[in-house]
Amino acid sequence: MTTLGGEADWARSVMRGVQERKDAYDLAHYLKGVGREVSSAVPEEVWAALRAAGERAGPPSVLLATWDPYVPWELGLLPQPLDPAAPAYLGAQAVVGRWIYSDRQRTPAPSAHLQPRTMSVMTGDYTVAELKEAKAEAKHLIRHYRANPVDATTDQVLMALEGERGPGILHLAVHGKFSMEELEDGLQMVDGTYLSRRSVSGVEASGVRLVFLNSCQVGQGRIELGAYAGMVPAFLGIGAQAAVAPLWNVDDKVAKNFAQDFYKAVLKGGTAPAEYLRQQRAGTLGAAGAELSTPLAYLFFGHPRLTVQWTAEGP
Repeated sequence: MTTLGGEADWARSVMRGVQERKDAYDLAHYLKGVGREVSSAVPEEVWAALRAAGERAGPPSVLLATWDPYVPWELGLLPQPLDPAAPAYLGAQAVVGRWIYSDRQRTPAPSAHLQPRTMSVMTGDYTVAELKEAKAEAKHLIRHYRANPVDATTDQVLMALEGERGPGILHLAVHGKFSMEELEDGLQMVDGTYLSRRSVSGVEASGVRLVFLNSCQVGQGRIELGAYAGMVPAFLGIGAQAAVAPLWNVDDKVAKNFAQDFYKAVLKGGTAPAEYLRQQRAGTLGAAGAELSTPLAYLFFGHPRLTVQWTAEGP
């Protein structure tokens, strides 16, 4: 076990630093600096195990079993990259999935196979800070995957979540915000209110198994009462077996393309979600601005080799 210190303050500093440099010349240098700090917190035994696994063909698969909500381990720089042609980030060199484990009780392992039949997409008409690309994103999912549109209001979202007959895949293309003070925290609804993680956790049973939170900052979390808390843990707590969410603010257009290509690769191409994220991170070599920071923002929670068999056909 490695004991760190000051993780929450460090995480806030990093997220703020990335967002302040979204178009700055030193963004790539800053992210590498973050990666080196993360690497310094990783025991050498971990890197040795990864090197041993990397001796086999193809990138190794890594499951991060953790209750740490602060450190983006995926950004850790490998001392000896397995693939010199890709960035040295762990998340670009290996197929990485996270899973939240409790130190108080046995936590079920993530599923290695999902067979969703239905999809819902949540978006809305925001009077302030309109999400034009998000609306286009929703239309794409409706057209190609028969996604059921859900208006971004608290009652509609909770009704879509409640019950085992709910959608197997839930995609959220809305505004999001993370706040340690929780004054404005969660998924922003069209009326300006925020859907809290506690309201999501209060859902009795849900059929959602894969959730894509394409909303700024909602991949972040906190420790409360000694447990990992946040929007992603809330969805995992009501039955989701896989989740994708960004740590910091993402560019609307880049995020739309990221999501559309995700479903094409995962639902039609048979690519594991974690492998898709690895490919996107690997593709940031030489990139700058939003093309760099947005793909690196996304985390994947679930089995690194998860297969998704999509049984519903689009028109």
